[in-house]
Amino acid sequence: MTIKSYHVIDLPDGTTTDGQVDRRPDPTHFGLDGCPLMEGARVLDVGAFDGVWSFWAEKAGADYVLATDVEEVVKYDWGWHGAPASLQGERRDSSFHEIREVLGSKVDRKELTVYDIDPQEHGLFDLVVFYGLLYHLRHPLLAFDRLRAVCNGAVVVETHTSEMSQKVPFMLFYRDNVLANNPTNWCGPSEACVVHWMKDAGFDEVFFERAEKNPRPKRQRFIGTVDERWTEVFSKRPNFQRVTKAYLEEGRNRVLRLLDGDIEAWGP
Repeated sequence: MTIKSYHVIDLPDGTTTDGQVDRRPDPTHFGLDGCPLMEGARVLDVGAFDGVWSFWAEKAGADYVLATDVEEVVKYDWGWHGAPASLQGERRDSSFHEIREVLGSKVDRKELTVYDIDPQEHGLFDLVVFYGLLYHLRHPLLAFDRLRAVCNGAVVVETHTSEMSQKVPFMLFYRDNVLANNPTNWCGPSEACVVHWMKDAGFDEVFFERAEKNPRPKRQRFIGTVDERWTEVFSKRPNFQRVTKAYLEEGRNRVLRLLDGDIEAWGP
């Protein structure tokens, strides 16, 4: 059987789906493979699409996994005038349901945007996965507020970031298909911007991915925790750096310098 999907997903017969992007190494990158906190955990996969993280979490021992996404393009995050006429009626169908059936999975699937997630209705989650979605949002800080409201453990984040100046908390705003000729791409935050958003949204500890290449990659991963047990897990990761008071103060000072007209504060 051949299943086409966006992500590469392992199937029971030892084959994989015919995917374009391989996220299978990512749990190891975060130190989540074999993590004892996954046993019996509640996991939320926001913007799950074909469910690569959802099915991994179930296999890793999670007791309940909720995968959320929307497939009708008109339900994406649009401005006052809504989706462009060229996208009306378009769907971004995934292979989630087909893969779930083949796996015999019990992952729950709900059609929700990140703004719809409610702790009263959907409960709290030990691990929240927020992958490849932030830059598609017009209200990214609101999204982090929503995630924090349902998180009682940790959130792992992957997003496009701007390379202009990683230590200045700023964001580029995209319109008219500026980024990758894609009208659903809205924002390009710097590393520091994502960090400051996560801290402001209430994540007690934040970690950012260390740059392994020069120039820096245009995508970056982050971690936020609200439970000391999860903080302990991620604090051991050599590929992530814990945000310190000095880091936050540097961002503040750079902003003050820029407000005074010192353009050299942008970088490196």
